[in-house]
Amino acid sequence: MPFSRTILYAGQSPYGSYKVVDTIYNGRPARVLYGSKRSPQSGVARDDNPELLFDYNQRFFEMVMSKQPKRVLVIGGGAFMLPTALFHRFPKMLIDVVEIDPLLVKLARDFFDLPDSKRLSVHMTDGILYAKKTRKKYDMIIIDAFSGYTIPHHLLEQAAALQYQHRLKKGGIVTMNFISDYKQGRPHLAHEILATFSEVFSYVGLYQADPDYLQGEEQNLLLVAGAEGQHFEYLHSEELSLLQ
Repeated sequence: MPFSRTILYAGQSPYGSYKVVDTIYNGRPARVLYGSKRSPQSGVARDDNPELLFDYNQRFFEMVMSKQPKRVLVIGGGAFMLPTALFHRFPKMLIDVVEIDPLLVKLARDFFDLPDSKRLSVHMTDGILYAKKTRKKYDMIIIDAFSGYTIPHHLLEQAAALQYQHRLKKGGIVTMNFISDYKQGRPHLAHEILATFSEVFSYVGLYQADPDYLQGEEQNLLLVAGAEGQHFEYLHSEELSLLQ
């Protein structure tokens, strides 16, 4: 029987327009959240493959597997697929998620089985405002906040990097998903972010979300920053050389 693409929801909020669609994504049956400009934001596979549908979420999950953090902060909820996966995989983990758009929280509950638990707390505010106001310290901060295909610039500034640093426990790390190329000889977002975070953190690393993707082309990249070098036992991606 041919597959039927089904739109389950279409609507908008002051922060963007969204669709929830049952479809085929990267060859897998899936439920996908699309944002403005038809940008895929997040989603869940509906097959027996245990890997998360989006490569960057799977890489985040592998980092958590390596570090086994007790308390995690996620800035940018989307469909809440990563927090939900962490909630089920690590029964003692405390997870705070910051999401500025209340509609996304509702869609996550209505269509993506967001758990209702004290272990997974949702804070509807801006990520930097939350970091400034909270007194909690985290073993890991995961930043996955997008508007269309771009990450809000105020989450990339040096002032933001300082806030992340203040919210980390000793030995903690911050990791961020963004889209960029990283070719030598011309400016690009990856260089800008690496330079900014290097002013705050002693160690800054860069990984591909999809290790099979051609290097030098625009793609999802993962920044990792902390007070010391990092080794990820389970990460299925090698650290890229930091281009000058």
